[in-house]
Amino acid sequence: MATVERRGRISRTRLPSPINVRPLDNLKIWLEYEDGVEGVVDLSDMRDKGVFKAWNDRSFFERVHIDAKGDVSWGFDSNGVEFDLATDVLYANVLGISRDDMKKMDGFEELHSEIERRRKIYHAGNQSLGRDDRHN
Repeated sequence: MATVERRGRISRTRLPSPINVRPLDNLKIWLEYEDGVEGVVDLSDMRDKGVFKAWNDRSFFERVHIDAKGDVSWGFDSNGVEFDLATDVLYANVLGISRDDMKKMDGFEELHSEIERRRKIYHAGNQSLGRDDRHN
């Protein structure tokens, strides 16, 4: 992860960008990031909350893609609202950090420390696997 300096202090850590996304059954998506981290994120707990009700239309859910800004997006819903999700939250989810875990954390720095810890574990566990082997 690269560190970004702002006004003389460290204020944000850049996370890897998603490079592939694929819709799966039961409101799950498979994501792959530029650093090789990949996995499934279950979005089903959000299905009936506000704008996320749009996912109940399977054809809308299947529109998931990486947009020009590098966000995981579904484009615009029928009301003209752009529909995307925070890639840092999705990255944390792929690494096994739940939204409930994130709520308990004391801010951005704690979240990114946990992300970095889990990234190291992920890569240590996958270092002997070839890229194609991880898809099986």
